[in-house]
Amino acid sequence: MKIGKKIMIHGYKKNGWLYRTWEFPKIIEKNDEYLCVYLKNTSIITSEKFSKRNFHSKNLKDSYWFFLKDEWFNIVATVVDNNVSYYINLSSPFIIEEEAIKYIDFDIDVKIDQNGNFKILDKKEFDEHKKEFDYGNKLTKIIELECEKIIDKKFIDYLTKKINKELLDGFEKRLRNE
Repeated sequence: MKIGKKIMIHGYKKNGWLYRTWEFPKIIEKNDEYLCVYLKNTSIITSEKFSKRNFHSKNLKDSYWFFLKDEWFNIVATVVDNNVSYYINLSSPFIIEEEAIKYIDFDIDVKIDQNGNFKILDKKEFDEHKKEFDYGNKLTKIIELECEKIIDKKFIDYLTKKINKELLDGFEKRLRNE
């Protein structure tokens, strides 16, 4: 996977169901720590059975999706009005297969605003799916510990220093120069 390449992203549920696909975001950075893709104008296909969330949409904001090596989460950093907010998906570590980034989504998400305030999302969905999809005790514990790690003030401080406006501005400049 080279910088500048357009790829697919597949989000699965633990039972193998491909519930969401992002069509052709561009790889903007690849290093020893992470793979980052640029999402603006990326088509999204959502297929959530028995849900009103069966639709096609498009990411309209300047967003950068970080897939960190060997982590049980991924991070979408979005720039709005010169501020960066974060949306963290608790998930399996990612793999690259068949020209796509793939991961298993474990439902819980954490939103962190530009001031470091957080909100945990979809806990009820996690509780339902851990039974329905048989997450088991070991996987459930990993997910819960990762969530605790993410909402810790030290992690939030680290995140906002590591994935900050300056880094994202550098990515934006690179995109403009292509």
